[in-house]
Amino acid sequence: MNKVYIILTMFFALITNLLIAQSFTWSTLGNSDITLENWLGTRNDAMLKDVIIKTDSKERMRIKGGGFFGIGLNNPSNIVHIHNPKNSPTISEAIVGPRLGGGPPTPTTNTESPYFGSTGLQITNVESGTGINDGLHIGLRNGMVQGIRLNAIFNLKENADMQFFTNNSHRMTIDRKGDIGIGTSNPQATLHLKKGANSILFERQGYATFIIQQSVGNGLSITRQATNTPDFYIDANGNIFAAKNGNMGIGTNCPTEKLVVNGKIKAKTEVYVNEIGGFCDYVFEEDYKRMTFEEKANYYKQHKHLYLMPSEKEIEDRGLPVVEVIKGLTLNVEEQALDIIELYKRFEHLNKENEYLKQILYRIALESGYNLFK
Repeated sequence: MNKVYIILTMFFALITNLLIAQSFTWSTLGNSDITLENWLGTRNDAMLKDVIIKTDSKERMRIKGGGFFGIGLNNPSNIVHIHNPKNSPTISEAIVGPRLGGGPPTPTTNTESPYFGSTGLQITNVESGTGINDGLHIGLRNGMVQGIRLNAIFNLKENADMQFFTNNSHRMTIDRKGDIGIGTSNPQATLHLKKGANSILFERQGYATFIIQQSVGNGLSITRQATNTPDFYIDANGNIFAAKNGNMGIGTNCPTEKLVVNGKIKAKTEVYVNEIGGFCDYVFEEDYKRMTFEEKANYYKQHKHLYLMPSEKEIEDRGLPVVEVIKGLTLNVEEQALDIIELYKRFEHLNKENEYLKQILYRIALESGYNLFK
């Protein structure tokens, strides 16, 4: 009786174990009666056993006991880790290389050097197709393509734009021509900024930080962040200003006039100055009274420079006032021209007097019999 009891007990235990085992067995031909209680994986969390998926008896994917998922390696180092362990081309693919001259990318075959290894993620949908040249590719490549070394790849292989969002709002677009729009989905230039306050910040450790921005007054400014005051500004009408007071300095950061140049100025044709307060043609008016020869001689002796011209001391102190000097030189030249005309008239008068006196002397000599030429 005891033997029968033992045999029955062992039989029922075997049946029970088989039923329990069957409840955790998944069929490769499909499973039925799946409930929320069913799952595929490991049970012993303390052992942190991995789940391994193989094809052709070779490991292809692994889910670590800690939850990391690896494709192509058995020790993933992140939540999703994709790796190509082969050092040879894995697929025959036309590589899409960049066009240096702009425009949409052109599929080309890499003839310089085959890329070694291709690690990546491909995303497609019903519109893109499922081929190797369809959809979005994200990954890593090694090797050279058209003389350019490729490493990280983010490649939309469709004739479409690539858009970026944060906080469920559009932030940036790279269109199919390669133009980049920030704040706009329709860039009209290589880089198109369109925001409420467009700005570009340049920062380098140990150097001043600069901000280029479109200002409230519909102009463009360059500002040192430390001062928060535009150092250079172009308004909507194209006028250029530098420094806070509107003065512009070239070669100097402390302009005290509308334009201060610390160096040479060269013009190919002409330099025009307007509103100089009149010029010197009034010298030729009939009612103009110029200094006499004696007055000029006394002025030169006393001041040691021409009339209406700055002195050497004044030029050393404040620089050479070009307009003032040109006006002063022109006035002196015009007055001297009138002086020369006056002296010429005096010379002509004296010459006539001299001829007249010579004739008188000649007649006197003839009457007296005196030979003037012996």
